[in-house]
This record gives sequence, C-alpha cells and structure tokens, in this order.
Amino acid sequence: MKNNHTNPLVGRMAQWFNKPDQKANEEECLKKAHSAKEEVSHILEGQRELQAIGIATCGRGYSIEVNLSSPLPKEVARKLPKKVEGVPVNTEIVGSLII
Repeated sequence: MKNNHTNPLVGRMAQWFNKPDQKANEEECLKKAHSAKEEVSHILEGQRELQAIGIATCGRGYSIEVNLSSPLPKEVARKLPKKVEGVPVNTEIVGSLII
C-alpha cells in the first residue's frame, strides 16, 4: 500500500529532513561553531570571570554561550564580538560555580 501524505505540511517537512545535503550542512555549521568557540576561548583566556564556554542550538544553527561569574572588564568586553564566523556569541552572568 502506498503511503500518501494528505497533510501538505508533513510532506514539506519530509522533503526538508530528507535532503541529501542536510547532514553536510549540519556538520559544516557545527564545525563553524567549534571554530568560533575556540576563538572566543582565546579572547577570554585567563579571565577570572569566565566560568564556562559552550555550544548551544540556536534556531537551525548553533551559538556560543559564555557563562561569567561577573561582568568582564570593559577592555576585554570590547574585544568579544557579537558573532564569530556568523555564529552568535551570547554572554550570561551566572555567578560563581562551586564544585
């Protein structure tokens, strides 16, 4: 029996998810995110306010999430771009992490 989708949205979603280059695009986006994370890590290296740097999903792509114990010094904050290689960089004051 042939499976016909009566809902056009389901058909469009199936087409989008089954694109052969979809996986390659996702891998390329993730590579950019890793590269951006590394660049942000170099900018913030040695900053005592830095608690963690991670990669998070953001829409159909990724973003760099920077967790800080307190605001960065102004001269360091100016060096931190809003985007690196097209990947958004978000900062959040989370306080100190105690392990």
